Amino acid sequence: MTAVGLAGCGGFLGGLEVASVESRTTALGNVEVSVVVENTAGSSQTGELVTQVDVEGGDTYTERQEVTVPGNAENSYAVTHDLSLSESLTADSYEYNASIE
Repeated sequence: MTAVGLAGCGGFLGGLEVASVESRTTALGNVEVSVVVENTAGSSQTGELVTQVDVEGGDTYTERQEVTVPGNAENSYAVTHDLSLSESLTADSYEYNASIE
């Protein structure tokens, strides 16, 4: 699969932002999106991490999870998108992104 990422698509919720985003295809054909969330505020902040995988010519998969990052720190998250069997076998490329809401 060919992947196109949208790094730096962070939101602005109390100092939380996406610092980096990468992806890889698993052995089962699913897509794992790895995200580093940075908190630039001085105190712990919580937000909703939203990751998406858009399969070219196919569906868009969205996962959401609440994340909490201590003040002036960063945390890493790995989110697996469970693609349908037909798309995991036939998709040539996908785009992925992550944001904080």
